[in-house]
Amino acid sequence: MSELAENKYYKFLKRLYYILTVVHVIFVLVTFLLLIGENFEPEYVGFKWLKFLVPLFIAAGLYEADVFYRKGLKRAETTTDINMKMIHYRIAFMLRYLFWLAPSLFAVAAGVLTGKIVYLAFSALIIAVSLSNRPSVRKTKKKLGI
Repeated sequence: MSELAENKYYKFLKRLYYILTVVHVIFVLVTFLLLIGENFEPEYVGFKWLKFLVPLFIAAGLYEADVFYRKGLKRAETTTDINMKMIHYRIAFMLRYLFWLAPSLFAVAAGVLTGKIVYLAFSALIIAVSLSNRPSVRKTKKKLGI
């Protein structure tokens, strides 16, 4: 693969990663600031079932993200064309991030509905996981065997 194509690919992947992460962090921070505000009161406090559903949804999202990511990597490994490998990797990467994002947004919604900041901690966990899995040229080449 030429250096130009490699740089273009990684620039797009990193740009996508940073945009999604920054928007995610801003959304959680704004929600946090709203929740700690003096005038915020939840509409209805009968959402006791959320204390079980949110952690379950977070765990399921983390697990399924890993499953789909591994399937995407296997699909990329079986392909001989480098451009197709990159496409499969990009799809696997985006699916993994979206499977992390959905339960995080659910946790934020639970925090807004109940007025409890503890649900935002689950979103912070997802943000920490996504920050620890930042894309890099070295990681991608290693995973794809390039």
